[in-house]
Amino acid sequence: MKTFIGKFLLMSILLSTGVIISCENKVDDLTIGEPFDQVEGMGGTWNLLEVKIIDELTIEKESMDLSAIFLSEPTTLSFDSETLTYTIETPSDVPNFLGEGGSWAFDNNDFPKKLMLSTSTSNIELGAPIRTFDDKLIIKVTKTCIVNEKVKPVLSYQYEFERVEN
Repeated sequence: MKTFIGKFLLMSILLSTGVIISCENKVDDLTIGEPFDQVEGMGGTWNLLEVKIIDELTIEKESMDLSAIFLSEPTTLSFDSETLTYTIETPSDVPNFLGEGGSWAFDNNDFPKKLMLSTSTSNIELGAPIRTFDDKLIIKVTKTCIVNEKVKPVLSYQYEFERVEN
């Protein structure tokens, strides 16, 4: 019986080794089609649809809809993907964390996570990749403070925009 188990174990090891060695590992090109130009995707005019405030200190990340306050008048955000400039038209009676217009850039043009605006000191995160055919732009402006000698997010404003023209 011991010889049968030994032979079975030896055959299993040899067979497993043969399978592993025979597999080719082709990891040269993992792209699926042409990548989208994120900078070009940002270009266009966007209208503000919704604003939420999110409590970053709670486990559930509780939120409250502030759209009624922010949408008293239309807010329009325009990005030029060639000159890398932006303009914003917002009512004067609502908080504007996006600056007054100027230049813009991504932290990484191929895989952007953050949007940097020249006239805003806010930390602005992108909610999703943005391509030329995407109709929604979600950005999150996070406000921080020092808690126990560490910088921690306290609250954030999540803005949802709808593309009105490319």
